[in-house]
Amino acid sequence: MSKKDLILKEALSLFITYGFNATPTSKIAEKAKVSNGTLFYYFPTKEDLFKQLYLNIKNSLHNRLIKNLTKKMTTRQKIKDIWLNYAGWGIENPEYFLFWEQFYKLPAKNCCTELNQNNDAHFDFISEIIKIGIKEESLQNIEVNLILNFFNASVSAILHYKCKNKLKVEPEYLEQAFLMFWRGIVNI
Repeated sequence: MSKKDLILKEALSLFITYGFNATPTSKIAEKAKVSNGTLFYYFPTKEDLFKQLYLNIKNSLHNRLIKNLTKKMTTRQKIKDIWLNYAGWGIENPEYFLFWEQFYKLPAKNCCTELNQNNDAHFDFISEIIKIGIKEESLQNIEVNLILNFFNASVSAILHYKCKNKLKVEPEYLEQAFLMFWRGIVNI
């Protein structure tokens, strides 16, 4: 693992544990076993380090969400695939998930205003699928952002359930959790 990657890995762990403001760069350098100068060579500021980590995780999530999506899928199939991809990403990358959940809407409050400016645009495809579902009347005519929040909360719930109970998330758990979410938005 390169020094840069090691710094990012250790920063991820510390940001999750202590938050952005309570994590000094000296502690990141110490945990990564590099000098402060090496850390600042790769990341001139703590904000630059946070930004790189945030963008890496955002891109990882985005790439996972769009995996296997096709235009031929129904709205339900698309939403289910995205939901399952999100849950799978969180199961496979628990630290990424915890970071994302902790900082998704907070970077402007922490350090990096520009991170949120294009963040929602990166995931607009989900809103568009929901809008199509509402227009087709396969989904309830509910505010799109409310559905998105419910989507995120349902994935978060299954992942926290898994962590709290130290369970292996079986496919049937994911199916049940998705169905609870789906029944809340489907137009019956």
